[in-house]
Amino acid sequence: MNFEAEEVPAWRARGAPVRDAALIASVDACLERIEPGRRVAGRPGRWDADVLNATLEAAMVEVRALKPLPVEILLELVDLRGAVALAVAGEAAAQVGGLQRALARLRGAASAEQLLRRAPEAIAECLDFDRVIISRVKDRQWVPVAVHVEGHPRWAAHILAMATAQQQPLDQMVLETEMVRRRRPLLVRDVQERPDMHQAIAASSDSHSYVAAPIMPEGQVIGFIHGDLRLSGRHPNEHHRDVLFAFAEAFGLMVERAALLDRLRDLEDQAAAFASGLQGAFERLRGDAVSLIEDGSAGEGERPLRAPAPPSDHRRLEQLTGRELEV
Repeated sequence: MNFEAEEVPAWRARGAPVRDAALIASVDACLERIEPGRRVAGRPGRWDADVLNATLEAAMVEVRALKPLPVEILLELVDLRGAVALAVAGEAAAQVGGLQRALARLRGAASAEQLLRRAPEAIAECLDFDRVIISRVKDRQWVPVAVHVEGHPRWAAHILAMATAQQQPLDQMVLETEMVRRRRPLLVRDVQERPDMHQAIAASSDSHSYVAAPIMPEGQVIGFIHGDLRLSGRHPNEHHRDVLFAFAEAFGLMVERAALLDRLRDLEDQAAAFASGLQGAFERLRGDAVSLIEDGSAGEGERPLRAPAPPSDHRRLEQLTGRELEV
């Protein structure tokens, strides 16, 4: 499938996003004092923290070289560097807040299967991921269930088709096998260059780095959640890994509860079917009730109930003991 028609952006690594327009205005004002017309490069509403830091660092080098030294501008640049760091930390804090929103969106799922299929979109929207894969672990096989790619449903369908085209034994997925063994999340970089990656999936997804966490209610790994920031051009970090792991732990309990409810509903259906069968049998028995009709009053089509004829052979009775005859 040609995904260029969907305008999938080429990979270009970026830093953490900064959305604080007031902070950018302050940086622009400081740069203007150093050089008229100088501005921060980037997209409004989603500036790159790495670009911001590089811009401020370059400005600090220039200011230090001035004679006399403009101390006020230098201190302002230092403060702005700290403000950028706080803005990045605020983005991370907002991601933690997304945990509750993601779980709340999934509470209305009617079954464990529906829960699994809804989860990727909720994770992407609430936990700052572009792409998410939910998969099962069954009989030492990796079985993808649902894929979400923000704004690119055809690409999501293609990745899922590539992942399910053939069985994926866990022992061929070295990193995921280690995740099952250690029951810990993963942060994986340089995906396209690693020899221990599933090459078909790596190629179809064009992934460059990702985080993954095990779904493990009661300590048993029953599935995985994979997430990355491919469309944003960013590498996930340790914070993304830890937040996804926290979500996976709560999500595992939700899956377990939904699975138990599914089993309870199955038992209720079986009990209802059994009760319905008994009711039908009782109805048939009522319809087949025996009637005692005298010979002379038997109506047309009715056969009177007669007592059985006495046995003609009395020798069997003579062979019984007195107690047996009494009984």
